[in-house]
Amino acid sequence: MTAGRKLLLQPGVAHSLYIDHHLSLYEIALLVKVSAETVRRVCLSVGVELRGSGEANIGRTRSAETREKISRALKGRVISQETRKRIGISNSGKSPSPEARQKMSQAGTRRFSKTKQWNWKGGVAGDRDEWRYREGRRWKAMCRKRDGYECQLCPSTFEKSSKLLHVHHMVPFADCVELRSNTANGICLCSECHRFVHSKDGRSLLQAMEHRTRRLLLEAAAQ
Repeated sequence: MTAGRKLLLQPGVAHSLYIDHHLSLYEIALLVKVSAETVRRVCLSVGVELRGSGEANIGRTRSAETREKISRALKGRVISQETRKRIGISNSGKSPSPEARQKMSQAGTRRFSKTKQWNWKGGVAGDRDEWRYREGRRWKAMCRKRDGYECQLCPSTFEKSSKLLHVHHMVPFADCVELRSNTANGICLCSECHRFVHSKDGRSLLQAMEHRTRRLLLEAAAQ
């Protein structure tokens, strides 16, 4: 019998290293200079209950270097649909603890914070919603009445209450606060034409409409 095995068989040694100090079988093996399998057998022989695979890292703090290695190893890894299904089944019926819920909430807040979101424009959406329900309805009604409830790019005509006739800001809503409610900056378009001017093929037309409107409004303001 080796000296390391004799040491582990002494009362309380295996329990202290494995349970109290939370060392792994491999770490104990390095410490007493025996194999990890020997440590496992000794622990079982003296009544030490071994941790399951999911409990092995509970309570352990990984070094920054180890965390970086794990991060690099997992980067770009794609989880298959079969694995996702197995994970879903294993988590079925489980309820996260209050601490876990708090951590998930904080992680989601950091990940989806407004300032980090790629399409964040400084709160324009909030301004748009407020404008839409106050001045926007009146502005749209005036533009539709002026254009005779017709699309200005195709010969489509709509009923007064139709939602298929859109009113497009020729100078973008986010670019100029002063022109948001100016009827000269609005043009009636059917849903298909509106979709077209915002597409890649209609980008040149959209830019031409914007430049023309800016020029006309600047001339009107100068008079």
